[in-house]
Amino acid sequence: LTNFTRKTDLAVVAEKITDQIRMPYYSEKADIHLLSSIGISLYPGDGKTKEEIIQRAAASRKEARNKNKPYLFWDKKLHELSYERLRMKNELIRAFQNKEFILYYQPIVNSKGRILGGEALIRWQHPEKGMIPPNDFISVLEENQSITTLTRWVIFQVRDQLKRLKKYKSIYLTVNLSAKDFEEEHLPEAIFNALADEVSTDRLKFEITESACVQDIENSLAIMDRLKKNKLELLIDDFGTGHSSLGYLYRIPAGMLKIDKIFVDNIVNDKAEYAYLKDIINLIKNQGKEVLIEGVSSKEQFQLLNNGLCDHFQGFYFSEPVPAELFEKYIEKDVTLPLNERLA
Repeated sequence: LTNFTRKTDLAVVAEKITDQIRMPYYSEKADIHLLSSIGISLYPGDGKTKEEIIQRAAASRKEARNKNKPYLFWDKKLHELSYERLRMKNELIRAFQNKEFILYYQPIVNSKGRILGGEALIRWQHPEKGMIPPNDFISVLEENQSITTLTRWVIFQVRDQLKRLKKYKSIYLTVNLSAKDFEEEHLPEAIFNALADEVSTDRLKFEITESACVQDIENSLAIMDRLKKNKLELLIDDFGTGHSSLGYLYRIPAGMLKIDKIFVDNIVNDKAEYAYLKDIINLIKNQGKEVLIEGVSSKEQFQLLNNGLCDHFQGFYFSEPVPAELFEKYIEKDVTLPLNERLA
């Protein structure tokens, strides 16, 4: 096998082969049940020659048979990683059934620290491991196409949250779309079915990372155009990290671009980086688009940025992602963020 994204994907292939072999065969005289043992070795980590790779795969197969395991990697650390990934896959199936997913919201604020909206962020409330952040499980969901199911669940949850905040008509919420979500042909229809005329489309916005867009720029732009025609607003997340960004900036039908935190991290101590960030912001604004700067983590960063360049901010300086109930209280009490100090 040569066409795989990560080494642990080979465990998924081994599992599929094992499942097929385990299926019983029926004949007139007997039921036939087969078992298999698979050994896995990889070039060049497990050997430099064809003979070494085959020899170590055969040794791993023999060990798997002796230990009554369906497969084994020659690299034991890789085997543990693969096993953990498959275990997580099964646990995620249970998580859907047991309703273990919850949403947190990270506020988006204006130059005065007033809340304009919030970004919906998924969390997995594991019964044994506690709260698991999305970076630890989203890629597993993307492997088996379950990410689109999760996204639809998030959209319904965010719709209900907006209904609870219906008297705060200027507040909007954003939902992250993965590359696989973005490729779904009936995405706009699914969103409209979720809203069902109960929530205005201008209160629900969708974020897609720039890296997902540039995988197939022309197709991405066509899909974004279709969403815009259906009055669904888009934000480009992590803008500036996709390398091709400036080249197709004028063609992006998104009303707002989120500047990635890597452009913010060193602006306090590096004048050149601060100047570069200002150039990017001006370039975006010259195309008639709004700018949201994410990853603001200190008062010093905010003071540099809050000089008329930008009107939308997000980051741990203002607030970490918070449970839905606390986010609602922030809005109901019209708080100014950060809570520990009043902004001028």
